[in-house]
Amino acid sequence: MKNRDRLVLVTVIAFGLAMRAPIITIPLIIDQLARQLKTAVGNLGILTTIPLIMFLLFSIVAAKEMTRFGLRKALNFGLTALVLGALLRLHVT
Repeated sequence: MKNRDRLVLVTVIAFGLAMRAPIITIPLIIDQLARQLKTAVGNLGILTTIPLIMFLLFSIVAAKEMTRFGLRKALNFGLTALVLGALLRLHVT
């Protein structure tokens, strides 16, 4: 396996892990969150929908950027944005 192929594989795995967290964790804590906010669980259903909507919207943009810049450059840009976002989140909290 070439270094370029390894980079693509690592990038795809990193994106998968980053997208998995919001979709998996929100349903696990939604009951607790509803109790804290003193609201019905049904009112917080939008929290599980937001990551899916964002995935849909960014998938459309990502597909256009991949055809424009190529797969490797688009993945590198995405991985850089992912790392910067994680660092920003660590800095803010």
